[in-house]
Amino acid sequence: MKKLLAALLVAISLSGCMPELKVGKVETTSGLIQPAQGRKLGQAEIIKKTSLSLTPYKDTAFFSSNQYYFQYGFDQLKAFNYFNQVVNYSDLEKVVIANNLQDKVINLDSQIGLSRLANNYKPFLWIRLSPKSENSKQYLALIVTNPTNAEDLFEARTLQSAETDEQLLYPLFNELSLWIKANQ
Repeated sequence: MKKLLAALLVAISLSGCMPELKVGKVETTSGLIQPAQGRKLGQAEIIKKTSLSLTPYKDTAFFSSNQYYFQYGFDQLKAFNYFNQVVNYSDLEKVVIANNLQDKVINLDSQIGLSRLANNYKPFLWIRLSPKSENSKQYLALIVTNPTNAEDLFEARTLQSAETDEQLLYPLFNELSLWIKANQ
């Protein structure tokens, strides 16, 4: 009984140290997510920021992530209202079928498959949240890739140990929004 109580107390205390995964409201003028009242917005480290016109990619963004961050990232990307549509794997499979591309696009789980889809359908961006490790530190990275040539166009990261959405997630998506605005 004491072990169960101790485990429960640890679980409760740890749950207060995890991001809520709450989609932030995007301020219309700046295009940025604002922190909740009384919370401080963290900063993301920019790893790569390529300058290019994003006009050819405005129609579609494909979002992927591990299961924990997927719904948050998908919904937050949609909340920016930049892309005409934000799609997931299932949506891409439907695109392949609807456009009779099964012989050209065999697999959507690899950069080769995504490249084949972009080359045979239309240009789109692949945006994903991905954990990364460097120098014994754990990061969460937001990466934008051009599937046509598998080139990473944008990458920002925050420390995975951040405790709130304002420290871990909002800075990543705010940097993405600033990059998009600079390349429209």
